[in-house]
Amino acid sequence: MPRSSLAPPALSASLPLHSHNSCRTNVPLLHTYLRIHNQADSIITLLTDDYVLSRNVNQRKGGLTSLAAAAVGLGPRLTHYLFQFVAAIMACFDDSDRY
Repeated sequence: MPRSSLAPPALSASLPLHSHNSCRTNVPLLHTYLRIHNQADSIITLLTDDYVLSRNVNQRKGGLTSLAAAAVGLGPRLTHYLFQFVAAIMACFDDSDRY
């Protein structure tokens, strides 16, 4: 099963597929799914595995931006997911396109 099926269809369809700028319009939808629908685990897994760790540089940028939006959306609950966030961010330091 692809990881994108773990997230709600409306959210998976709107995640950063082509450009890191496209995720800015999806922040309210991301916050809604994190707060109201309480699907943080599947969304964080999707963002880290399919976007932040992607081979495509634009997907990585969009994934990081969406991960930052997810951190804001989680608010105080971020502490429960901190290890997942830090691990994904630390992996970016090995990125050959970081310069």
